[in-house]
Amino acid sequence: MAINFIASGLLASSNFFMQVLVAPTRTDVDRAHAKGRALEVGLQSWRNLFYVPWRNRCFWVLLAVSTIPLHLVFNSCVLESKASTDFLMLMTSEKFIG
Repeated sequence: MAINFIASGLLASSNFFMQVLVAPTRTDVDRAHAKGRALEVGLQSWRNLFYVPWRNRCFWVLLAVSTIPLHLVFNSCVLESKASTDFLMLMTSEKFIG
């Protein structure tokens, strides 16, 4: 259960930092407006990726590529799963009983 909390916290913090990385500054907005483009402020948008500095883009892609697989694999790496059951089925003849 603690693993789920840690993995969810990791996903939430990564999402927050991804949103901060694509948040345009006033300079980014001015450059986009000079090219006749609009940016979205206050939310994570693919459109903003093309107008933020390259370093922000690199970190955003790094977080996007690493976060989801890490979140999905986190539980399976720590918890043991049991693939078999304790069920036993026998087919016998009546001679076995008597």
